[in-house]
Amino acid sequence: MKLEDLIDRKILYLNYPINKYAIQEGKVTEISPAKKCIKINADWHLRDNIRIIELFSEDERPKLGFGLTKNEKEAK
Repeated sequence: MKLEDLIDRKILYLNYPINKYAIQEGKVTEISPAKKCIKINADWHLRDNIRIIELFSEDERPKLGFGLTKNEKEAK
């Protein structure tokens, strides 16, 4: 997968040197022209520091903690 394919995708990720044990949820909104930085939500991160755990399509929503996803609620 190319870096450009991540734009507008929801992800679960680790910001390795800062929060290497905290899984975070975000949406990739922009990539720097030099392809060294990724903008996730409103924050810029170095590409080498981000460890992507899981990618989600637009209709899926990552589930952190308790509760049902949007698709699971509609199914009930």
